[in-house]
Amino acid sequence: MRLKMTEMAAVRKQPPKQGGTMIHHALVRKPGPDAVDGLTSQSGPLLQFGELRRQHDLYCRQLDRLGIRLLSLDPLPGYPDAYFVEHTAIVTPEMAIITHPGAH
Repeated sequence: MRLKMTEMAAVRKQPPKQGGTMIHHALVRKPGPDAVDGLTSQSGPLLQFGELRRQHDLYCRQLDRLGIRLLSLDPLPGYPDAYFVEHTAIVTPEMAIITHPGAH
């Protein structure tokens, strides 16, 4: 995932919230309508878009309660799994280390 420079600048300018976590910022992406067509290991009925949005909103609220500042990205149509922003990054003033976990 590539962030625009303006998005990265927005993350850097936000001070961490007060809280007991080492994680200060998190990127989240709102699921788009085609998110229900993404990869799944779920058996049984497919998740409905409304339920997916509800679960994502609950996830974001929980991160906020933990004191983590969220940078919310818009849905990315055509990429149903794009709402899984799971590339962990360690960012210091000198460098950034970005990992690449997840399904391929």
